[in-house]
Amino acid sequence: MPLAITAVQTSVVLQSTGGFPVPSGVQQLSVIILDTGNPAYSAASPLATPYEYQQVNGNNTGTNTLTFGVGGGAASRTSYAGTTPKAFFAGATIAVVLLAEDLVAAFATVAAVAALPLGALAGGYAQVIANQGPFSAQTDITGLNVTVTIGAGRRIRITAVAGIASTVAADGASLGIYDVTGSAQIAQDNTGIPATGQVYFCKATAIHVPGAGSRTYKIYMTRILGSGSLTMSAGVGYPAFINVEDIGT
Repeated sequence: MPLAITAVQTSVVLQSTGGFPVPSGVQQLSVIILDTGNPAYSAASPLATPYEYQQVNGNNTGTNTLTFGVGGGAASRTSYAGTTPKAFFAGATIAVVLLAEDLVAAFATVAAVAALPLGALAGGYAQVIANQGPFSAQTDITGLNVTVTIGAGRRIRITAVAGIASTVAADGASLGIYDVTGSAQIAQDNTGIPATGQVYFCKATAIHVPGAGSRTYKIYMTRILGSGSLTMSAGVGYPAFINVEDIGT
Protein backbone atom coordinates (compact mmCIF):
# COMPACT_ATOMS: atom_id res chain seq x y z
CA MET A 1 0.00 0.00 0.00
CA PRO A 2 1.58 3.32 -1.02
CA LEU A 3 1.68 6.62 0.79
CA ALA A 4 -0.88 9.24 -0.21
CA ILE A 5 -0.88 9.84 -3.96
CA THR A 6 -1.29 13.32 -5.38
CA ALA A 7 -3.13 13.98 -8.64
CA VAL A 8 0.10 14.90 -10.42
CA GLN A 9 2.40 12.08 -9.35
CA THR A 10 3.80 10.07 -12.26
CA SER A 11 5.22 7.24 -10.16
CA VAL A 12 4.38 5.47 -6.94
CA VAL A 13 6.35 3.30 -4.51
CA LEU A 14 4.60 0.15 -3.28
CA GLN A 15 5.45 -2.44 -0.67
CA SER A 16 6.34 -4.72 -3.58
CA THR A 17 5.99 -4.58 -7.36
CA GLY A 18 7.24 -8.13 -7.81
CA GLY A 19 3.76 -9.31 -8.77
CA PHE A 20 3.43 -6.75 -11.56
CA PRO A 21 4.66 -7.41 -15.11
CA VAL A 22 7.70 -5.47 -16.28
CA PRO A 23 6.63 -3.65 -19.48
CA SER A 24 9.14 -3.66 -22.32
CA GLY A 25 9.31 -1.46 -25.40
CA VAL A 26 5.86 -0.25 -26.43
CA GLN A 27 4.06 -2.92 -24.39
CA GLN A 28 0.93 -1.59 -22.69
CA LEU A 29 -0.08 -2.37 -19.10
CA SER A 30 -3.10 -0.88 -17.35
CA VAL A 31 -3.83 -0.61 -13.63
CA ILE A 32 -6.68 0.61 -11.49
CA ILE A 33 -6.09 2.75 -8.39
CA LEU A 34 -8.72 2.29 -5.68
CA ASP A 35 -9.00 4.65 -2.72
CA THR A 36 -9.00 1.86 -0.13
CA GLY A 37 -7.37 4.14 2.44
CA ASN A 38 -10.34 6.51 2.30
CA PRO A 39 -12.49 6.20 5.46
CA ALA A 40 -15.53 6.25 3.17
CA TYR A 41 -14.29 3.35 1.05
CA SER A 42 -16.57 0.32 0.86
CA ALA A 43 -15.51 -3.03 -0.57
CA ALA A 44 -19.11 -3.55 -1.61
CA SER A 45 -19.00 -0.38 -3.76
CA PRO A 46 -15.30 0.11 -4.61
CA LEU A 47 -16.00 2.67 -7.34
CA ALA A 48 -18.14 4.88 -5.10
CA THR A 49 -14.98 6.60 -3.83
CA PRO A 50 -12.28 8.00 -6.14
CA TYR A 51 -10.73 5.54 -8.55
CA GLU A 52 -8.56 5.92 -11.61
CA TYR A 53 -7.24 3.91 -14.53
CA GLN A 54 -3.67 4.50 -15.65
CA GLN A 55 -1.14 3.02 -18.02
CA VAL A 56 2.15 1.79 -16.58
CA ASN A 57 5.34 1.96 -18.65
CA GLY A 58 7.87 1.02 -16.00
CA ASN A 59 8.28 -1.36 -13.08
CA ASN A 60 11.49 -1.06 -11.09
CA THR A 61 11.31 -4.12 -8.87
CA GLY A 62 14.52 -3.06 -7.12
CA THR A 63 12.88 0.08 -5.71
CA ASN A 64 9.29 -1.25 -5.98
CA THR A 65 8.37 1.73 -8.13
CA LEU A 66 5.65 1.80 -10.78
CA THR A 67 5.90 4.57 -13.35
CA PHE A 68 2.78 5.77 -15.15
CA GLY A 69 2.71 6.59 -18.85
CA VAL A 70 2.20 5.23 -22.33
CA GLY A 71 4.36 2.21 -23.14
CA GLY A 72 7.64 3.28 -24.68
CA GLY A 73 7.03 6.94 -23.73
CA ALA A 74 7.94 9.35 -20.95
CA ALA A 75 6.43 9.25 -17.48
CA SER A 76 3.03 10.93 -17.46
CA ARG A 77 -0.29 10.94 -15.68
CA THR A 78 -3.22 11.84 -17.92
CA SER A 79 -6.89 11.10 -18.39
CA TYR A 80 -7.30 7.48 -19.40
CA ALA A 81 -10.13 5.03 -20.00
CA GLY A 82 -12.78 7.50 -18.94
CA THR A 83 -11.08 8.57 -15.71
CA THR A 84 -9.00 11.61 -14.73
CA PRO A 85 -6.03 11.85 -12.34
CA LYS A 86 -7.11 12.11 -8.70
CA ALA A 87 -5.59 12.32 -5.23
CA PHE A 88 -5.75 9.22 -3.04
CA PHE A 89 -5.42 8.57 0.68
CA ALA A 90 -2.45 6.59 1.98
CA GLY A 91 -3.22 2.90 1.69
CA ALA A 92 -4.65 3.00 -1.83
CA THR A 93 -4.75 -0.27 -3.78
CA ILE A 94 -3.20 -0.59 -7.23
CA ALA A 95 -4.06 -3.66 -9.31
CA VAL A 96 -3.52 -4.78 -12.89
CA VAL A 97 -6.65 -4.71 -15.08
CA LEU A 98 -7.42 -5.67 -18.65
CA LEU A 99 -9.25 -2.90 -20.49
CA ALA A 100 -10.63 -2.54 -23.99
CA GLU A 101 -7.82 -0.05 -24.60
CA ASP A 102 -5.29 -2.80 -23.88
CA LEU A 103 -6.88 -5.12 -26.42
CA VAL A 104 -6.90 -2.39 -29.06
CA ALA A 105 -3.23 -1.68 -28.38
CA ALA A 106 -2.39 -5.40 -28.47
CA PHE A 107 -4.07 -5.89 -31.83
CA ALA A 108 -2.33 -2.80 -33.18
CA THR A 109 0.99 -4.26 -32.05
CA VAL A 110 0.17 -7.60 -33.66
CA ALA A 111 -0.69 -5.81 -36.90
CA ALA A 112 2.56 -3.84 -36.78
CA VAL A 113 4.58 -7.02 -36.19
CA ALA A 114 2.76 -8.79 -39.01
CA ALA A 115 3.81 -6.01 -41.38
CA LEU A 116 7.53 -6.52 -40.67
CA PRO A 117 9.78 -8.19 -43.26
CA LEU A 118 10.00 -11.98 -43.09
CA GLY A 119 13.31 -12.08 -44.94
CA ALA A 120 14.42 -14.85 -47.29
CA LEU A 121 11.60 -17.15 -48.35
CA ALA A 122 11.95 -20.92 -48.20
CA GLY A 123 13.04 -22.21 -51.58
CA GLY A 124 13.68 -18.69 -52.81
CA TYR A 125 17.44 -18.89 -53.41
CA ALA A 126 19.32 -20.67 -56.18
CA GLN A 127 22.80 -20.25 -57.61
CA VAL A 128 25.02 -21.70 -60.30
CA ILE A 129 28.81 -21.70 -60.56
CA ALA A 130 29.25 -22.80 -64.18
CA ASN A 131 29.17 -20.87 -67.45
CA GLN A 132 26.30 -21.17 -69.91
CA GLY A 133 26.46 -20.35 -73.61
CA PRO A 134 27.05 -19.29 -76.24
CA PHE A 135 23.71 -17.69 -77.14
CA SER A 136 22.35 -14.47 -78.57
CA ALA A 137 18.56 -14.89 -78.38
CA GLN A 138 16.68 -14.76 -75.08
CA THR A 139 17.81 -17.74 -73.02
CA ASP A 140 16.73 -18.95 -69.60
CA ILE A 141 19.62 -19.45 -67.19
CA THR A 142 19.60 -23.11 -66.26
CA GLY A 143 19.12 -23.72 -62.55
CA LEU A 144 18.04 -20.18 -61.75
CA ASN A 145 14.33 -20.68 -61.27
CA VAL A 146 12.69 -20.82 -57.85
CA THR A 147 9.22 -21.43 -56.44
CA VAL A 148 8.08 -19.76 -53.22
CA THR A 149 4.88 -19.47 -51.21
CA ILE A 150 3.74 -15.90 -50.63
CA GLY A 151 1.23 -14.55 -48.12
CA ALA A 152 -1.61 -12.20 -48.95
CA GLY A 153 -0.58 -8.56 -49.29
CA ARG A 154 3.14 -9.30 -48.91
CA ARG A 155 5.74 -7.27 -50.79
CA ILE A 156 8.44 -9.37 -52.39
CA ARG A 157 11.92 -8.39 -53.60
CA ILE A 158 13.52 -10.56 -56.27
CA THR A 159 17.22 -10.02 -56.95
CA ALA A 160 19.15 -11.58 -59.83
CA VAL A 161 22.91 -11.27 -60.46
CA ALA A 162 24.96 -12.81 -63.25
CA GLY A 163 28.16 -12.21 -65.19
CA ILE A 164 28.12 -11.78 -68.97
CA ALA A 165 30.79 -11.87 -71.69
CA SER A 166 30.66 -11.53 -75.47
CA THR A 167 32.75 -12.50 -78.46
CA VAL A 168 32.36 -8.99 -79.91
CA ALA A 169 33.27 -5.69 -78.23
CA ALA A 170 30.62 -3.01 -77.75
CA ASP A 171 27.76 -5.52 -77.55
CA GLY A 172 24.88 -4.99 -75.13
CA ALA A 173 23.17 -7.60 -72.98
CA SER A 174 20.10 -7.75 -70.75
CA LEU A 175 19.39 -9.73 -67.58
CA GLY A 176 15.69 -10.14 -66.86
CA ILE A 177 13.46 -11.50 -64.11
CA TYR A 178 10.35 -13.31 -65.27
CA ASP A 179 7.26 -14.14 -63.23
CA VAL A 180 6.44 -17.59 -64.60
CA THR A 181 3.17 -17.88 -62.69
CA GLY A 182 1.94 -14.51 -63.89
CA SER A 183 3.52 -14.82 -67.36
CA ALA A 184 5.17 -11.41 -67.14
CA GLN A 185 8.61 -9.85 -67.20
CA ILE A 186 8.95 -7.84 -63.99
CA ALA A 187 12.50 -6.48 -64.15
CA GLN A 188 15.36 -5.95 -66.57
CA ASP A 189 18.94 -4.68 -66.30
CA ASN A 190 20.90 -3.73 -69.42
CA THR A 191 24.67 -3.56 -69.53
CA GLY A 192 27.25 -2.71 -72.13
CA ILE A 193 30.16 -5.04 -72.95
CA PRO A 194 33.06 -2.73 -73.92
CA ALA A 195 35.63 -5.45 -74.55
CA THR A 196 35.97 -9.11 -75.34
CA GLY A 197 37.62 -11.46 -72.86
CA GLN A 198 36.11 -9.61 -69.91
CA VAL A 199 33.18 -10.46 -67.64
CA TYR A 200 30.68 -7.73 -66.81
CA PHE A 201 28.02 -8.11 -64.17
CA CYS A 202 24.30 -7.43 -64.39
CA LYS A 203 21.99 -6.99 -61.43
CA ALA A 204 18.21 -6.86 -61.80
CA THR A 205 15.83 -6.18 -58.93
CA ALA A 206 12.04 -6.38 -58.86
CA ILE A 207 9.61 -5.29 -56.15
CA HIS A 208 6.47 -7.38 -56.55
CA VAL A 209 3.13 -7.75 -54.74
CA PRO A 210 1.76 -10.83 -56.48
CA GLY A 211 -0.94 -11.96 -54.04
CA ALA A 212 -1.17 -15.11 -51.94
CA GLY A 213 -0.08 -18.50 -53.22
CA SER A 214 2.74 -20.31 -54.93
CA ARG A 215 4.88 -18.27 -57.32
CA THR A 216 7.71 -19.25 -59.66
CA TYR A 217 10.39 -16.84 -60.83
CA LYS A 218 13.24 -17.35 -63.28
CA ILE A 219 15.97 -15.27 -64.88
CA TYR A 220 17.09 -15.02 -68.48
CA MET A 221 19.68 -13.25 -70.63
CA THR A 222 19.57 -11.90 -74.16
CA ARG A 223 21.74 -9.83 -76.49
CA ILE A 224 20.16 -6.42 -77.12
CA LEU A 225 22.95 -4.80 -79.13
CA GLY A 226 25.70 -5.95 -81.47
CA SER A 227 26.51 -9.22 -83.21
CA GLY A 228 28.51 -11.34 -80.78
CA SER A 229 27.72 -14.56 -78.98
CA LEU A 230 27.10 -14.24 -75.25
CA THR A 231 28.19 -16.42 -72.38
CA MET A 232 26.69 -16.25 -68.93
CA SER A 233 29.74 -16.36 -66.70
CA ALA A 234 29.73 -17.79 -63.16
CA GLY A 235 32.10 -19.67 -60.92
CA VAL A 236 33.23 -20.32 -57.38
CA GLY A 237 33.41 -16.96 -55.65
CA TYR A 238 31.21 -15.23 -58.22
CA PRO A 239 28.03 -17.30 -58.56
CA ALA A 240 25.07 -16.26 -60.66
CA PHE A 241 22.01 -16.30 -58.41
CA ILE A 242 18.38 -15.46 -57.83
CA ASN A 243 17.07 -14.56 -54.37
CA VAL A 244 13.46 -13.96 -53.31
CA GLU A 245 12.70 -12.28 -49.98
CA ASP A 246 9.70 -10.91 -48.15
CA ILE A 247 10.20 -7.20 -47.30
CA GLY A 248 6.91 -6.58 -45.48
CA THR A 249 3.57 -5.16 -46.47
